[in-house]
Amino acid sequence: MQQPPPISEPKTPDGSEQSTAELVARLRVEIEALKESELLYRTIAESATDFIFVIDRDDIVRYVNSAAAAAFGVTPTQLVGKPRSMLFHEPIGDRQRRALQAVFKSGAPMAFEATHGFPGADIWLDTWLLPIRGKDGSVSSVLGVSRDVTKRKRAELELKGRMELDEMVAAIARSFIDLSGDDIDRGILDALEHVGKLAGVDRCCLRLMSDDATRLERSYAWDADTGERTIGMDPLDITAFPFLQGKVEASQCIRIASTAALPPEAAAERAAFAAKGIRSCMVTSLVGANGPAGALVAETRHKEVSWPDYYEPVMRVVAEIFSSVMARKRAEDAVGSMAEELLKAQKLESIGILAGGIAHDFNNILGAIWGNLSLARSRSADPARVQEYLSEAERAVNRARDLTQQLLTFAKGGAPVKKLSSLEQVVRDAASFASHGSSSRCDVSLAGDLWGVEIDEGQIGQVLQNLVINAVQAMPDGGTVRILGENVPPGACLPPTLSQGRYVRVTVSDQGQGISPEHLPKLFVPYFTTKPHGVGLGLATSYSIIRKHSGHMTVESTPGQGSSFSVYLPAAHQPAARSEPESFAEVRGRGRVLVVDDDESIRQCAVWMLKELGYQAESVGDGDAAIQAYEHARSCGVGFDVVIMDLTIPGGMGGRETIQRLLEVDPDVVAVVSSGYSTDPVMSDHERFGFRGIVRKPYGMRDMGAVMSEVLRARR
Repeated sequence: MQQPPPISEPKTPDGSEQSTAELVARLRVEIEALKESELLYRTIAESATDFIFVIDRDDIVRYVNSAAAAAFGVTPTQLVGKPRSMLFHEPIGDRQRRALQAVFKSGAPMAFEATHGFPGADIWLDTWLLPIRGKDGSVSSVLGVSRDVTKRKRAELELKGRMELDEMVAAIARSFIDLSGDDIDRGILDALEHVGKLAGVDRCCLRLMSDDATRLERSYAWDADTGERTIGMDPLDITAFPFLQGKVEASQCIRIASTAALPPEAAAERAAFAAKGIRSCMVTSLVGANGPAGALVAETRHKEVSWPDYYEPVMRVVAEIFSSVMARKRAEDAVGSMAEELLKAQKLESIGILAGGIAHDFNNILGAIWGNLSLARSRSADPARVQEYLSEAERAVNRARDLTQQLLTFAKGGAPVKKLSSLEQVVRDAASFASHGSSSRCDVSLAGDLWGVEIDEGQIGQVLQNLVINAVQAMPDGGTVRILGENVPPGACLPPTLSQGRYVRVTVSDQGQGISPEHLPKLFVPYFTTKPHGVGLGLATSYSIIRKHSGHMTVESTPGQGSSFSVYLPAAHQPAARSEPESFAEVRGRGRVLVVDDDESIRQCAVWMLKELGYQAESVGDGDAAIQAYEHARSCGVGFDVVIMDLTIPGGMGGRETIQRLLEVDPDVVAVVSSGYSTDPVMSDHERFGFRGIVRKPYGMRDMGAVMSEVLRARR
């Protein structure tokens, strides 16, 4: 019997023989390497927060990661093998199908943004579709990567909404300038319809107060459901609603997110709202020469609304326009007998200019934010450029915050929120911002040892910007604005109204034509202006701000030789640290934090910031929930180290009431108050109300980290 030929040993790549054992060992190593590689890629895909999926030519789901499956409330194994068309309703499903077919046909990647319907919510996704080729080179399937950009899209829509509201206010103000008589009634109805549509409410009305301030009588109204615009007598005894009456008489703006959640003392109001089917409302007081003149009311019947913070300044300006319009109408109806009201009505054009200026400033700022965010998105693969664009957007946000505070200061007055500061950066920023784009230049000279001051940087920045703008406008052909900052020691010559002490003086001088001697005594009087298109509010507001800082403002001018405005501010007892921006590493910390805010997006953002800074964070929506969470955490032995709470919670317990309750529970509670309303007394004297610190809205991560570090250091 013939023997089979011997089996030869395998060859290595270089041609030498390799034993079977060596071959098995090598294959085992290669298999393990493949397993590790597959595990690595699977781990990356499964740990990603983006949605990752693979669809084949038959429109079948071949792979989906955990994040994508979680959006449907299922596991990946429950989706794999299912037709994609079963997961989405039309027209979303058809839009996806066409995009996938385009990639299969062209073999080229595709990117698009669109809303997608998931159980419980619609989500905006930024999606990339990439072809996967088989052995024959054809596209066998498509790999998709989708990122949730819902928050960014909402932010863009909010920015657009703000711009539209600002433009609307300017248009409303201008529309009334040439109206009189019955045309004013039509103009009011037009304005109510514009406000109602942009705010997305079901009804917008203007209610006018009776002479004895006990009834809301004459009514102008626009209704979204019926499209009706009505004018008539609709008497409402306001004394039957003491909760609202008190706020209207105090000239407050009332934002009620849920009428069903009004406090017990508003039982009458709650019942009246329920009877009319009103679920949310916003009431803005009209103020006349002799007190409350009525109310501007926005209502929703079909849904509850958490009114954005930026609505309040806008509605206040609209209410002021209506107040001025009605004053003018009454003056025209009673010729010669209401001269004082007529004078106020004649200022309507100035209010229109002011509103137009507001729209212009906000449009510029929002344009900077929007533009830089778009640039950052387009350069997502270049981290350095993204950081540059985001930094520019952040600076624009800070300008918007300062402008908002200036508007609130003008609209409501209020004490400044002071902190120990160096004037150097405030002066330089004001000079740069106010002279930008002009033919004039600023020559800034500041003493190297300039004393620190306790100021509201936003308000003092507003004052200095006003002075620099006036100086630039005084030199239409260009020139040099000189800004001098110096210390004024005790014993130096001071204006008569100032007591002896240490002061810091900032002087802004121009080379213009100067101010006539007869005009000098009137410069700080509201509405006085020598400019053809001036409003007459800049210097009056500036003077008021400086007085609230216990300082003084003077002016010297010689016709033909220019003018000099000097601001005196009391020097602080301790030096101000130079404002070096803290790094994130310097403001990181540890501890448990409770965030209290009625706005879900603010709560979520604050929690994310705190977690990025190293803290454990939880959030609740109102004061009652905060007290329950605080007591529960203490009883479990894991109490909160800091509570950050919103000052104003419409329809619920806000920061002022909550801190008093928390102090009863824990006298050592560390609480930080957060608000965008610097005019509230709590923001200017937070310690008197029981808070350890403040963080002004809108805030960034450094602001949050800085206040956390400050209050926790003080606690230790």
